Amino acid sequence: MVPLLSRTVIQTAYVVNDIEAAMARWTTAFGVGPFFYNPDVRVTDPQYRGVRTEVRFAGALAQAGSVQVELIQPLGDGPSCYRDLYPAGRQGPHHVAVFAADYDAEVARYRRLGYAEAFSGSNRDMRFAYFDTSADLGVMVEVLEDVPSVRAAFAMVKAAGDSWDGTDPVRGSATQARP
Repeated sequence: MVPLLSRTVIQTAYVVNDIEAAMARWTTAFGVGPFFYNPDVRVTDPQYRGVRTEVRFAGALAQAGSVQVELIQPLGDGPSCYRDLYPAGRQGPHHVAVFAADYDAEVARYRRLGYAEAFSGSNRDMRFAYFDTSADLGVMVEVLEDVPSVRAAFAMVKAAGDSWDGTDPVRGSATQARP
């Protein structure tokens, strides 16, 4: 039995087939916005299931109340943690994300629990890892290294969502390539 720990889901993410259409649907259906959109996310040292790889995707972030929404459109059909759950042409919930004050300890904890590291890398000054918890949770878990620059970018997305008046629903990336 895993002890109950205080972890807060800060983000829920979805793999989508058409990110621009998905942003429009989220804005229309839920009033979520604005989206901060990056059409070509870049990851440093991407590792897919322990093997160096190139993974390309478009990403968009917006705030829905206390939870951030991330939309991900894989660019290409090569192997990736996104294609693990949704082959080309399929879409749906992909992961939830948590901040880790002690990133190395949190990554080690997921490994000890027996979860495979599906994807990892870094983006500017933040490391991240996706763990394949889909058999148990229905989605993967992304562990984000808790660093000030990412906290600031996420706070900017939240502030924009909290004060959004419905105009300018798609904007440039908040973090320029945050996975």
